[in-house]
Amino acid sequence: MKVSLYKSISIILLVLLVTGCQTQQQAAEPEVIKPEDVKFYTNAPGDYVVKGNVTATSKPKMTVQERQDYFIQETSRQAANMGANGVLVINYTGKGPSETVEVYRDGRYFPVPAHTKTVKARAIYVRRKN
Repeated sequence: MKVSLYKSISIILLVLLVTGCQTQQQAAEPEVIKPEDVKFYTNAPGDYVVKGNVTATSKPKMTVQERQDYFIQETSRQAANMGANGVLVINYTGKGPSETVEVYRDGRYFPVPAHTKTVKARAIYVRRKN
C-alpha cells in the first residue's frame, strides 16, 4: 500500500514538474520605430512614457540650418533606438546669444537654437488612442 501511495505521489509530482516547465508564451515583439517616424514636441503630449534622455551637440562651425538638421537627425536616431516615438525638447545650452528659430516638422513648429551648441530632450513613447 505504501509503495502504491509513493508511486502515485511521485507520478503527480512528475506531471506537475513537466507541465510547470513548459515554454511560456513570449510577449509580443516591441514595435520597431524608425528615426523618420519620431515626432517632436515642445509641450508634453497627453499620455506618454519617458524612455530616456537624448542629447546632441553641434560642431562649432555649423550653420544654423546644419545645426537644426543635425539636432533633428541625432535626437530622432537616439530616441528610435530606445523604442521611443517622440522627442520632448527640454533644454538648449551653449555659447552665443539665446536666439531661436522655428522649424516645421510633422505638422508642428518647434524652436531650435540658432547659436547654442547642445540640445537636451526626453525620448518618449506616446501611447496611441484606440
